[in-house]
Amino acid sequence: MHAKNIIHRDVKLGNIFLTKEQNVKLGDFGSAIQLQRQDKKIKSKAGTRVYKSPEMLKSKEKRKYGFKTDIWSLGIAIYELCKKERPYHGDSDRQMRRSIKRDNIARIPDRYSDGLWKLILKMLNKNPKKRPSAEEILNQTSRRRHSKIDIQKDAILIKECG
Repeated sequence: MHAKNIIHRDVKLGNIFLTKEQNVKLGDFGSAIQLQRQDKKIKSKAGTRVYKSPEMLKSKEKRKYGFKTDIWSLGIAIYELCKKERPYHGDSDRQMRRSIKRDNIARIPDRYSDGLWKLILKMLNKNPKKRPSAEEILNQTSRRRHSKIDIQKDAILIKECG
């Protein structure tokens, strides 16, 4: 998706689907936008508040985001799958910004690997330039198993869907 210059802008659990073959698919491309160039930044509002990246939550004058906004949202979704709760809370963009700025997120349960926890932390880096790319995540996750116990429903397989 990112390789085709598409930013989804609404990655969330409700838009992530599991096929009968246990493949993960991303759906609902209604908010997606295709960029002319890889380095272009977007200013328009989109997405679901609790999954929005810090750069998406900024005021219109300061808002500029790119592909790494989807990485943040996926990090929130993975955290939510593991922890069964969201890391940040707020009823407005302003409250969400405040929560992201001041709140430390709790570690995911011990049944998940340290590697997965580190990946989530990288994905939730407040600086989008320090977040991994989709390609880097795919390369890292294809080499590892992140659960210390075999729980099929909690397995997280990240595949590029398009």
